[in-house]
Amino acid sequence: YELFIEVRDEANKIVGTQRRLIQRHNPLTITEEVAINAATPDTDLPPAFASLDSTKFDLYLFSLRPIANTTESPFIEKVAKNGSTFQKKNYIYSFWKKRDDTNTEKAWLEYKKRIEDVEKSFANQTFHGYETDQGRVYLQYGPPNKINDVRTDVNRPARNTDTRPYQIWQYYTLGDQRNRMFAFVEMNLGNSYNLVHSTARGEITNNEWRTLAGH
Repeated sequence: YELFIEVRDEANKIVGTQRRLIQRHNPLTITEEVAINAATPDTDLPPAFASLDSTKFDLYLFSLRPIANTTESPFIEKVAKNGSTFQKKNYIYSFWKKRDDTNTEKAWLEYKKRIEDVEKSFANQTFHGYETDQGRVYLQYGPPNKINDVRTDVNRPARNTDTRPYQIWQYYTLGDQRNRMFAFVEMNLGNSYNLVHSTARGEITNNEWRTLAGH
């Protein structure tokens, strides 16, 4: 649905408008959701799903959130916390079946590799990879085409010597967007990098982000 709001003055002239997309949400129980989406019983799942490591179910489920829609996101939490082994396995399958009905296993295995890369590169003693800003961006958009840091950033002020570590991720293509960047700054030494600026639609924007890096 689209919510449209008009603000009018005493003379009934429009002084402001705003539009917001809203989505109707009727939460289902885990059993209902799995029954709706699971096309096959547990024993008939494709090998890539039937052989999933049960100790990693929560990792796999929560790592879906960066690409999940507004209806799926809260349900992922329900399945992770209260779902049985059967329900978790089937939900992961149904999630990818909806996205690629023809090459479901291939789509999942490619994303599973992305999850593993994120966990290896961005997880720390406090957070899983998907819980970090860099991990979320990597899961949502894939690996960047180019990464610059303090040493390779050509736009870094020449006289600057006191700066926090930072990285600039460059994506040549993001869907219908071109040449988008994400700037991450290590705000607390030893912790993960925080996303402080991006030129991609829907992401945080702060054109003065370099001041956070000490520039």
